[in-house]
Amino acid sequence: MLAVSPLLLLFTMGSTDCDAYSTVTVPASDPTAPDTYDGVWWDDTYEELVSQDANFTYHLGANASVIAVGSGLDLNGGVKRVDMYPVVTRTCCLAGACTTGTFIKPTITDSQAGSVGSSVSNGVWVGAEVSRAAQVPSCPTGFSLTAWTYRWNTVATNFSNKSRTSPTRKIVYP
Repeated sequence: MLAVSPLLLLFTMGSTDCDAYSTVTVPASDPTAPDTYDGVWWDDTYEELVSQDANFTYHLGANASVIAVGSGLDLNGGVKRVDMYPVVTRTCCLAGACTTGTFIKPTITDSQAGSVGSSVSNGVWVGAEVSRAAQVPSCPTGFSLTAWTYRWNTVATNFSNKSRTSPTRKIVYP
């Protein structure tokens, strides 16, 4: 069930439905880029939540699972689109010889419709389950997984096409 929980969360709440979001009117011009707020969500709570000015690294247990969240917030004009760009790196070892592979994952995107004068949400978020099983490709035959990292950047864009990119966020094992 946890594997589909991000989708369940998205379908039940919607990517623009969040307690921190409110309805705003899209202005004719919005020269300020949205803020990015990314985090790690587990058990109905943010374990880590940071703004565009902060980096974070979250350490995940061997069999644990969390949701990586990327979001944008524009209090004055609304967020049109959020894109989350995930990359997974894994290290596999056999008899002291290790190899590292990097895998670019599909971009996770959500957006909302609107134009000047429309009522829209001032925020949009996306998320992905992060666990060994959900994100990490298998090691070659005979090799053992010794470490992995799920990292991402979030790009939030407002209705005036001003955007901001977050610093790199990381979930790591061990």
